Amino acid sequence: MIATKSFLPGETILSTSPQAYLPSENEERCATCFVKSTSLKKCKGCSYAHYCSRKCQIVDWKSNGHSKLCKYMVKLRKQLRNQSELSDAILLIKTFSDTSRRDFVSSMCFHVPTSSSLERSSKRLIHTIQSTVPWISKCSKEKLLQTLYRFGSNNFAITDDLLLKTGAGVYPEGALLNHDCVPNCVVTYDGLVQNIRCIRKIKEGEELTHSYVMFVVLLNLQHLTPTPHHTPTPHSTLQHRYVDVFATTKDRQDDLCMNYNFKCKCSLCSSTNDDRDSWIGEKSRRSDVLDFAERFAMRAHAENDVKQEIALLHECLRLRESCCHTYDRLILKTRNALMSACLSQGDYKQAALHCEIVVRMYSKIYHPMHPMTALQLSTLGNLRVEIREVEKGLKELESAVHVLRVTHGKDSSLVHSIEALIRDAST
Repeated sequence: MIATKSFLPGETILSTSPQAYLPSENEERCATCFVKSTSLKKCKGCSYAHYCSRKCQIVDWKSNGHSKLCKYMVKLRKQLRNQSELSDAILLIKTFSDTSRRDFVSSMCFHVPTSSSLERSSKRLIHTIQSTVPWISKCSKEKLLQTLYRFGSNNFAITDDLLLKTGAGVYPEGALLNHDCVPNCVVTYDGLVQNIRCIRKIKEGEELTHSYVMFVVLLNLQHLTPTPHHTPTPHSTLQHRYVDVFATTKDRQDDLCMNYNFKCKCSLCSSTNDDRDSWIGEKSRRSDVLDFAERFAMRAHAENDVKQEIALLHECLRLRESCCHTYDRLILKTRNALMSACLSQGDYKQAALHCEIVVRMYSKIYHPMHPMTALQLSTLGNLRVEIREVEKGLKELESAVHVLRVTHGKDSSLVHSIEALIRDAST
């Protein structure tokens, strides 16, 4: 996709709704609007879809393809025990429930998996869908299979303001943008609406790109919610198949080649002067030390006593620092876990210490306008305010909101909440 005019940072390039979508936590999120609630009502027909209101149920039935899926869900769930396959099946059925929707999605490119086992499992999934849903058996197997392949290369993880996954969606327009490890655009969501905004000045005729590896939050780390007036609380981060920009060039290229069938040759991957690979890689191949450190990490994860958990994590950090570079993902993972544990203990001062180091690591690796750095900065600023280091906290919050106005938009609820915190802390 090429820019037909010049753009300034924060301007919206594209704003679209999904052709098909589903929530990631089926029993905790409304199937239509993705609101999270403990009082959702399940569909009486399939007992799978859940809704926050009668209005959302009607929308899903009439407009989102549930009317052509509902009666087959019980049988489909029995045959597809794997949640990933079930999700693909639901998206595929919803896509083919409407001709215009199906035709629009067919414009996306695809590639046949190089793995013979993946190709076989894809064909088995299509066979299961066609044998379970009578009306879709009339559709071409080849078209169904090609659409499934398109999902693999083009679908998006829908995220909230904190970049935590809320669901999956089919966005053909958004899929038009190519990848760059140092992109000029970023993808965020306002509910289900996908917004693509530029994060630097873009000239007319310049290619618009976003990072296919941008929003993984470092391999199952703990991320912290920067909510004003509330103690930050731990969340599981976005678990996705992509390798983050914290990965080495080889890891990024291998992952993109496996999942998208191309070798990235962007400026970052092609650079001979960039030394981040040496920062991220291990100092030495001390696998015995790393294995020992992993045991401490696992014990800490299973530990119910927070003090003991922190002690185990400190030992894990000591071992990992002895054989990994300062910016290695394992160090970052341990720092995040320590920050989370300190928050659980109510030790905001120590949590701020670990958070400050994490911010330093993010700033070294990520693009200056990367939303992950901004979110971590807002957490740090919040912690600073809590421990009465208000002046430092305000600077960090202002830096965070400067980036988030660009990535999330000036009217984002997250931006407004941090602006409110800045006002309160300033008085």
